[in-house]
Formats: sequence, structure tokens, C-alpha cells
Amino acid sequence: MQNQTRIIIENVTPQLDGGAFFIKRIVGQTVVVKANVFSDGHDVVACCVKYKHEKKKKWQEVRMTETGNDEWIAEFKVDQQGFYSYFVEGWVDYALNWQHGTERKIQDNQQVKSELLEGAEYCQAILKEVNKDEKIT
Repeated sequence: MQNQTRIIIENVTPQLDGGAFFIKRIVGQTVVVKANVFSDGHDVVACCVKYKHEKKKKWQEVRMTETGNDEWIAEFKVDQQGFYSYFVEGWVDYALNWQHGTERKIQDNQQVKSELLEGAEYCQAILKEVNKDEKIT
């Protein structure tokens, strides 16, 4: 896998003066975050919003959903009074690139033995990242 910075993130909303000031919400409301996220090529992209309350140490994460035309959306709920920080993070999803390419080769009746071996490597890497509750026995 390549470790390149190839993701472009633009037009993140809501924001005030480029993030210089906090946006306002009240407890119980949701913050709907939108952004244009894309890659410099034809790779499959994924992204998320990471957010946290000013008194929390750990960032929480919500996956974004593509709405079309490189626009992505996600939301999180304001559950206590105070300041929240958030940012959009994007990456090239190499496993989804592999899946997309392999599916196209299968549809074209091509041999995919080496692609399946490569896919097993992706599965092994993913298994190292999941916790016990997420694993299927």
C-alpha cells in the first residue's frame, strides 16, 4: 500500500471565518457536516468527521456518506454544553479499490487467483484492527 497524501478536502461546512470561531448549537441539536472530498485519481475514497467536547480527551468518529458529486455528509449530536471541535479526515480505501477491481474482472470472466490472495492480505490487516465484539466467529 502506498502512503501518499492524495486526498483533497474542501468546502467544509458549517464553519465561521475558516474555523476561527466556534459555530453555535444548543444541547440536543445535531451538527450536520458537509465537505467535498476527492482524490487525485480514480481511487475509492472514504472519510469521516472526528469530533470531541472541550472536556473530553478522546475523539469520536462518524463515517461520512457520499451524496454525489464528491460531496460527503455526516452528523453528530451536541450532548452537553460547551465547545466542540471537529474536523474531516479522508483517505484512499485500498481494500474497496481491490474489491471494485476484482468484481469488474469477475464480471469480465477473467482469472482472479492473485487478486483473491491480495484480498486475503487485506482481510488479515483488517482483523488486526477490530475488537472482539466486531469479529465474526
